[in-house]
Amino acid sequence: MKRPCCLAIARFFFKVFVLAACIQSAAASIDHLSERNLPPGKLIYTNGTDYYYAVVTTHELQSPNERWVKDEDIQFRVIAFRKAQPDGSLVHLLEQTVTDRFGKQVEGYRYHPQEAALINEHLISTIDEQFPDRRFPNYLTILFYSIGEYFSNGDRSNSDIDSPERYVTQLMFGRPAPGQSMKPAYEERGLSGSPASWQKRGTQDLHADRAPLAAEVVAMRVQAQQKRAATMPEELVGLNMVGKYGSIETFRGENQDLALHVTMTDRLGKEMGHKPGAVVGKGHYDNRTGSFVYRPLLYTPDVKGNPARHCKDTYGWPREYSIRAVAATGPSEMPGKWQAIPAYAEICEVHAVDVRDCHVKKCTRYVEAEKFLIVASEADAVNIAVIRGQRSGQKTLAESQRELNELNRVTQRSATYWEAGGECGARSCYEENIDNVNQFLIDNYW
Repeated sequence: MKRPCCLAIARFFFKVFVLAACIQSAAASIDHLSERNLPPGKLIYTNGTDYYYAVVTTHELQSPNERWVKDEDIQFRVIAFRKAQPDGSLVHLLEQTVTDRFGKQVEGYRYHPQEAALINEHLISTIDEQFPDRRFPNYLTILFYSIGEYFSNGDRSNSDIDSPERYVTQLMFGRPAPGQSMKPAYEERGLSGSPASWQKRGTQDLHADRAPLAAEVVAMRVQAQQKRAATMPEELVGLNMVGKYGSIETFRGENQDLALHVTMTDRLGKEMGHKPGAVVGKGHYDNRTGSFVYRPLLYTPDVKGNPARHCKDTYGWPREYSIRAVAATGPSEMPGKWQAIPAYAEICEVHAVDVRDCHVKKCTRYVEAEKFLIVASEADAVNIAVIRGQRSGQKTLAESQRELNELNRVTQRSATYWEAGGECGARSCYEENIDNVNQFLIDNYW
């Protein structure tokens, strides 16, 4: 089985969205992204007519939450929706003779200064502030769609109902370093513009196979989106995760920046000193696909001999789930209750943490992933938690620590391995390598 490991870590860091209160939510009356089968994003600017969203996607415009997505396919994009001009134009260009890749002078375009002005005055500062960890921060690509117009993908192998709709045209910008002004990307390459054959002005330049979609096809696309979302909660904020042995953790924040706060602890949580309100995990939720990803806070006991005891805010590898309504007898559903179904057969239980930078480097032990319960009503959550709290079989903190010590005894080398002048030379292997840190967080299973 392919481990989610580092792919999931990089994916998670890149996909976490934080939005300032002054920025309008993407959940507007018109969901420009959803109606084109595009991944969710954040509305970062609108002038009342045009809309600009920050979106993490792939080169195929897929949701990066899909398990087959590779790290190198993940991209940060601004996706823009503009009202086309009478001639179909969506971007502002100036005609100019340019040099193509063969060194010939050909007809072409350069970006109108107002396109760069839009980036520098309204977009890039917000993007830098809200998405500082994005890849390639000195480059920006904007994908443009025409408001109120929908087009076939032009690919017979892809369904126009289910597949992401391709953009009409794009503009690319770059800058020498953060904080400097964005300029057309061709200027970064020492060119004066783009050949006309490379650049679409708008819908008038689309290939014939990208014909306008019939209204009934658009309606079917919207209905398919609604059907997929029918069994999923609109948001997780305020809902409660009920643990296998009676713990309750409540979601706070927003779908794209969730924190799990302790509401009620089980025995293991009490032994670890968890208090109501403490944050024990963080993650994000896509309410269209039902994909939920969270990372548990690792328990690092502050005891002598634990080389990672200074790593107090280290989170484990992401755990991915699909949220679905809990079915009652027959086809009906139990209102206010959902189950989180694991995307992978196993999850990491014991992580290896680099004690120098407190980053997780690998997984030492995997365990079977199980479903867990999400409940809307806190009263219902408490009733279920009380019953589950009577279950036997939960390990104590001491038992878990003994298991970890035995695992370390089997997997580590002799004591001299940790001594200066030993196998690693002048520096101890404690300094040169990584140490196992057990993940004792309350497991939220059925």
